[in-house]
Amino acid sequence: MLQGISSSASTLRNWQAMWQLKCCLNFELDSYLDTLADFPSSNTTLDTEKGKAFCIKIDVFKKKMWFAYADNPMLGTVLTFRK
Repeated sequence: MLQGISSSASTLRNWQAMWQLKCCLNFELDSYLDTLADFPSSNTTLDTEKGKAFCIKIDVFKKKMWFAYADNPMLGTVLTFRK
């Protein structure tokens, strides 16, 4: 046993799988943050004929921002972001 970790084959495979997942998640996080940097701030508000709308969701991979109206949150709009 090394540092309190069992040296059985299944335990080692589990550790290997965990580190592969961690590596993959770190890559995805970097990609996500790079793409998110191209978007306007999530604090962005829109002044429209229907009233003021605020951002409620950003999907960086679909390049869309969802907005809801301050006076009527059930009424909203989706904008496709183009750089």
